[in-house]
Amino acid sequence: MNVPLYSDATSGSSVRNGAATHGAPGFLVGGTEPEATRPLPKIASEPIAPTQRAKATRRRYSLEDKRRILRLVDAVTQRGQIGAILRREGIYYSTLRLFQEQREGGRLEQGATSVKKSKNELTAALASKVSQLERENKRLANQLEKAEIVIDFQKKLSRLLALDTPEQSS
Repeated sequence: MNVPLYSDATSGSSVRNGAATHGAPGFLVGGTEPEATRPLPKIASEPIAPTQRAKATRRRYSLEDKRRILRLVDAVTQRGQIGAILRREGIYYSTLRLFQEQREGGRLEQGATSVKKSKNELTAALASKVSQLERENKRLANQLEKAEIVIDFQKKLSRLLALDTPEQSS
């Protein structure tokens, strides 16, 4: 029995599972266009010269995407399902491990803050740390100066007391 799965280019209709349907010529009827036949998305507006390299962009995942992928992986019950999820999402296992480490560190929760800081924040933090250390250094220098004065006084006092006491002969 010859039942065409693809629509006929002339009629625009086909029979699939015994039901006649209408669809675009050349495509699987009853669903969306197959991924292999879809046109590729435009990467750049202008072609890149062979001597130039295209700037790669790092893919960023939102917290919701990370949580969704981790929920899918946690629900796995059979061997090979994790690989299928990774292929479907287009990520590597190392990326999945990073997501899991972030979850274990509590960085995927609602109120979690980013670990990265801007250069201005780092500069301000370093400046405040330097000023704190300078204040502590000044305080310790004053304390050392007072201690040296006390030690000098004790030396002078012990010399004076040594002169006043009669020497004991053996």
